[in-house]
Amino acid sequence: MPTSKVYVSRIALARMRSNSFVRDNINRYIKEIVMIGNGARNQAQVQSMGEFRVSPLGRSEKGLRVAWHLARDPETGNLAYFIDDLLYHEKEDRYVDDWGTKAVNGEIRLKQYQDATYVTYDVALFA
Repeated sequence: MPTSKVYVSRIALARMRSNSFVRDNINRYIKEIVMIGNGARNQAQVQSMGEFRVSPLGRSEKGLRVAWHLARDPETGNLAYFIDDLLYHEKEDRYVDDWGTKAVNGEIRLKQYQDATYVTYDVALFA
């Protein structure tokens, strides 16, 4: 379990339910989320895309990635990790739904994820 509090967006949960690649690789995404929550991600390898941070390139053929940001926990005021979306490369360097390009161009904004709300991370969310 992550050492810092972790929240997961309802948008990420919806992608997990509707996208077979994400669903089929959910254990790898969970491992990545735990690493982010533990602060184990090498900050030099984290990529910024628009308002988001994106985990380092995965080792899978499709490049599994997690979009996230760090913010104050609304319950405690402490820093917490917010998992915004569960991503992968569909073709070469293009993310599913062209997410990376849209994030960089401001077509996907953090506010969209905040408006959709977050839930506290629990492995049962991904069952």
